[in-house]
Amino acid sequence: MAHSSRVKFLLIFLLSIVGVFLSCKKDSNNYEITYVINNNISNRWYSDKAEAIIKSDSLVVTGKKNDGSTVVVIVSDSKVGNYPVSVTSMQSLVVVNRDGSKDNSSNYLSIEGNVSITANDESKKVITGKFDVKAVRTADILNPDNISGEFTAKYTKY
Repeated sequence: MAHSSRVKFLLIFLLSIVGVFLSCKKDSNNYEITYVINNNISNRWYSDKAEAIIKSDSLVVTGKKNDGSTVVVIVSDSKVGNYPVSVTSMQSLVVVNRDGSKDNSSNYLSIEGNVSITANDESKKVITGKFDVKAVRTADILNPDNISGEFTAKYTKY
């Protein structure tokens, strides 16, 4: 991906994140993001709500709990397929705020792995997928953790 494409992707990402957080509202549906860290299924995290935005074919899926914890999955495309997570490729990214605090010790940033879009129902505007990444806590970048999860979200297309 060329430098200007990365800048465009990051700009779209930032604008989309703001839009998702401003538009989050509670509804009764089956849309959610769930994940586990280091295969600890007894500590599985489930979002209270999940929404997505597709803009210029880039996808941003956001899950949030009422305690303020969040997970964001960003993919440079919205088509069904596999998208590598890499610090250099910028094709996909997973960001986790584990406990909703502003303390960086609970924030994770993916450094390698894969995000898969498994279905995109354009008539219902629902997208599903999964992710399996190595991520570092911003407070401990030398010891990556494995984060794996899945998402189903209704999306708005701009």
